[in-house]
Amino acid sequence: MDLQCLGFENIDTACCGALGSKKGIVPCRSFVKDCKDRSKFFFWDPYHPTQGVYEIFANEFYEGNQYISPMNIRNLMAL
Repeated sequence: MDLQCLGFENIDTACCGALGSKKGIVPCRSFVKDCKDRSKFFFWDPYHPTQGVYEIFANEFYEGNQYISPMNIRNLMAL
């Protein structure tokens, strides 16, 4: 899966974090300023994906068939 084709421009730096070249040493805290457009980032902080990533995961689990095997959630609910 090509993450940049999914609309993420930044796939290796945290949207909200501090210190280090990838903003991954200090997680998001009240004193840390987050990015302006979180929809362009894959990672929210050094550990967690952004909401957009979770939406892609949820859709893939429910509808997908490329990465979900032997059946997706939609198929499982139809049983």
